[in-house]
Amino acid sequence: MKHRLITTLFVGLLAVAVSVPAITPSEDLLIAGAARSNRWRSDLYINNPGQTRVEVDVMWLIRDQANPSPTTKSYFVDAEETLILTDVLLTEFGMNKGEGAFRITADGEVTANLIVYAGFNDSVGGTFGSGFEAIPASAATAKGQTTFVMGLANADTFYTNVFALAGANGVTMELDLLDEDGTVLDTATETLEAYEPWLSYKTDIWDVGAFSEGTLRAKVTDGSAAILGSVVDSRSQDPT
Repeated sequence: MKHRLITTLFVGLLAVAVSVPAITPSEDLLIAGAARSNRWRSDLYINNPGQTRVEVDVMWLIRDQANPSPTTKSYFVDAEETLILTDVLLTEFGMNKGEGAFRITADGEVTANLIVYAGFNDSVGGTFGSGFEAIPASAATAKGQTTFVMGLANADTFYTNVFALAGANGVTMELDLLDEDGTVLDTATETLEAYEPWLSYKTDIWDVGAFSEGTLRAKVTDGSAAILGSVVDSRSQDPT
């Protein structure tokens, strides 16, 4: 089991002795995308901003299926420490290949972030990838709510992937693609089961041609989900 613990110092706001995490802490967190392949690796960071030790469960959720009883690994993280799980799918879950998402629960509030990265890129002289911030399950887009993801594109130079991770009761989503004037270019409906990760590669849910500066309007009609988008540079393959 290869992981490290590092101590993290948080700066109090206006000299008040409180922790101020940069991302939202929770006892139930969702990370909508993760992968391992010949090309991609994922490093998982879990921070305990509190003053007491917490026990953390990390659940691997397989894409395109319900995950009622996921494979789970448990860890202890001391006060103000960060658990670092390098190449987490291989070193912790024994997987050479996998696509899905993570759910993280704890007996105290924690924050988490996942870095997905690929190998050396000659055009930029280093690795490339993107981060997935863990979203509290309580902050997922729920029934009757709408969320927007801006800056989408599908052209020669850029394309967009859309991710979602359903909550405990699954989700039904109406996914509209809007142009910059708010005109609906196309729409799709997706229904996912409990804790099911989902990916629309190159916005294949919409039957439209090339577009830029698009906006996803996601309306949840049942259940809940964490929903996000990633714009990828077709030349460097660097996602945002």
